[in-house]
Amino acid sequence: MQNMKSRFIMAFALTVCITAILGFLLGNASYAKTAKEIDVSVDTSLDRFRKEVKGAEEFLKSAKGVLVLPGVIKGGFVIGGEIRRGSDEN
Repeated sequence: MQNMKSRFIMAFALTVCITAILGFLLGNASYAKTAKEIDVSVDTSLDRFRKEVKGAEEFLKSAKGVLVLPGVIKGGFVIGGEIRRGSDEN
């Protein structure tokens, strides 16, 4: 019984170590957009806002800050979901 318990502990410890090592090695892969790509998305969203919303220029001029979420994706059927990726512009 003691031998079985020590094998379990060793297997668990090995699994934790392997998971940690793989997490450090594979965790460095980044799929985030660059600052330039985000700025282009924000500018495109603001241009679209100005074209589609009446009084947008006045609103933007009077606002103290504007939060822009150019990558908002919505979907739903009975249960909805939403992903937000964005930037704030002062």
